[in-house]
This record gives sequence, structure tokens and C-alpha cells, in this order.
Amino acid sequence: MMHEDQEIRDFLHTSLDPIHAHDSIYTKVMLRLQGNNKKSWSFYFYLKRIIPLTLVLVLMTGIVFPVFGSEGTLIDIYNSYKVQRNLNSLTDPNHTQGENTYRSSSIGSFYLSTLLEKEYGIEPGSLLQFKAQNPDDRETVALIVISKLSHQTPETLLNLRKQNISWGRIMAFYQINPREAINHFLSLRFKIRESQEKRFFVRGEVDSINDNTGIFYISGFPIPIQITIDTEKPQNLGVGSIVAAEVVDYGDSQNVQALQIKVLQEESIGFAVLRGEVLERDENSILLLLRDKRKIKIQLSPRIMNQASQIFLRSGLLVHVEVSIKKNIDGNYVAYRWGKIVAIPQFQRRIK
Repeated sequence: MMHEDQEIRDFLHTSLDPIHAHDSIYTKVMLRLQGNNKKSWSFYFYLKRIIPLTLVLVLMTGIVFPVFGSEGTLIDIYNSYKVQRNLNSLTDPNHTQGENTYRSSSIGSFYLSTLLEKEYGIEPGSLLQFKAQNPDDRETVALIVISKLSHQTPETLLNLRKQNISWGRIMAFYQINPREAINHFLSLRFKIRESQEKRFFVRGEVDSINDNTGIFYISGFPIPIQITIDTEKPQNLGVGSIVAAEVVDYGDSQNVQALQIKVLQEESIGFAVLRGEVLERDENSILLLLRDKRKIKIQLSPRIMNQASQIFLRSGLLVHVEVSIKKNIDGNYVAYRWGKIVAIPQFQRRIK
């Protein structure tokens, strides 16, 4: 800066001398220059000293006080990040591919549900309702695990999540160490990756069955199920039966093998199958005309609304809808899963 000032002084002397300018002009120019330099220095001081201090104060405040709204404090945000990162590992493709590992994310959802039922004592019907209210299985896992650690009902935590309150803030409120929750997630991931044979339950309605090959399909389950000579099954097993099938996946064939099949009442598995024609469709519900001419309003769950295929669920369509036995606070059924009925004659025979 001193070097630049000297150059300017020399330039002014050289320029003003031929035109015989008054000395006051030189003085005014130098004063203006010094004023500009002072402002620049002040701005530089502001950037160098004040802004870092402000950032430190903001960060310190963010650590102590919930200045991030529903996300809570800065520590809550960090804990939410750690929880979500470990939840994501449950469905990471790098952990679910290859020989002797879980080969399908769709099947993985059923296996994960069975693990949650066994590890945390969740009734199948209740678990189905929790899954219906969550867009994906990872949120359901967090709901079940943190419910156990906080000694709060899953419904209580679900209401907090609907208010967009972060998991980090919820754990801080109930004084849960994030490491405890993460250890549960890691244990589930270990069981998914390391189990040589995957035994789990598939519950639903039998869509089709081939007596010659022993292959049958259950609604919502994407893989054919093989009946073997060792399979325990009832004599009245047929299309339309509501069943709970215990199956095993060895990962080396195109289907899974049924170990045991039980025909159940819909109430025992927590949901019912309704068939009919969609009369109306609004943003998040449908009006269904049943075979007995009753009209029932069915709420579409967040899980359905999160699927791209829900745009095809519109008026005039013949569908079967799996709904929770327990209605919501508005007195409406909540749909967990739906499917299009393609063969109209078969549909008519089935509903008559």
C-alpha cells in the first residue's frame, strides 16, 4: 500500500505541474485516497474479526438451544444424521447382493418385518399399521427401536414424527444415547447379512395356485412360493384363502420354499381384503363400491402415496385393497397395499 501511495504522489506532481494546478487539488486528492483506504481497512477488519466471532456465537448457541426449529439443536441434527446413516445401511445394495446374502429388497422387507416381530414382540397386525403410516421400512425400524428404548408407545413417537420432529430431538428429549439405537440397527443388519438361511413369514391372500407344480402366489409378495412334500399345509388351501406362510429362502433358486402354511381369519393378521370398483379418487383417498353395494371410503396410507404406481389408482378401476382392521380417527379404513384386478369375469365370480 505504501508503494502504491508513492506512485500516486509522483503521478500527481508530474500531472499537475504542467497545468499549474493549485496545491489544494493535490491535498484533496490525497485526503480522498486516505479516506478510501481507511474504509477498505475497516471492511477488511470486519470480515476478519467480526464475522468469525459471529459464526462462533451462532454455533455455540445452536449446540445449546433448539434454534433449528423441529430439528432441535446442532447436536440433535448430528445425531439424526448418524441414526439415518445407520438405518440406510439396512437396505444398502452393497449389503444385500451376492451369494448367500439377501438377494431382493422386496423379500428383504418381509424378512425385516419378521425380525422386528421376533426381536421386539410386535404383533403382525400392529406392525402392519406402523408400516402403513411410514413411507419405507427404515422409518418403521427407528420407530420400533426408539419406542423400546424410550418406553413410549410407537403411536406416541409416530405423532411426533408427523410434526416433523427429528429423531435426534426425540432421543434428546427422552434421554436416549444415540449409540444405543445404532447398536440395535447394527444387530439387525448383522442378522440380515450373516444368516445363511432366511426364515420369515408371508401373510396375505392366495392369488393363484398350481396344483401340478406346487407353486402359489400371495398378494404383495413378488416371489413364487414352492410347496414341497415336507410342507405342512391344510386341505382347504385355495385361491382366496387368507394365509400365514412360514417360508425359507436359500438364495439359490427363483422361488422360496414353504415350511408351514396356515389358513387364518383376517382379524388374526390385522388386515382385511376388500374388492370392488373405485367410484371416486381424490388426493389421498378412494371411494370403493363393494359387492354388497356398500360404499366405503378408504384412506390411502403414506406408503401407498409414496409409490409411483398410485397415480394409476383412479375411478372405474377394479381393485383389491388390503386395509387395516383398525380404522383411523376419522372412522375410515387405511389401505396398506392395493392391486388391480385384471380378469373381470374372475372378479365377478369371486364377488358373487
